[in-house]
Amino acid sequence: MRLSIIVASWKDYKYLKILLESLVKNSTYEHDILIHINEESEEVIELVKKYTSNFSSNKSNMGLAHANNRC
Repeated sequence: MRLSIIVASWKDYKYLKILLESLVKNSTYEHDILIHINEESEEVIELVKKYTSNFSSNKSNMGLAHANNRC
């Protein structure tokens, strides 16, 4: 079974890092992580690149619905 995990992120580097580390450590299924970053920063972009190439971002906060649709 392969899972798609959708993550909408907004100013949450600390929690996003914990989430991504936990997914890698604890997941027994193959998965794709799809992330949309609202109000992007270099720090968050670099973190996300370590875990997935499936991400998109905005310079401003477009909201949860927009982030989910982008994923």
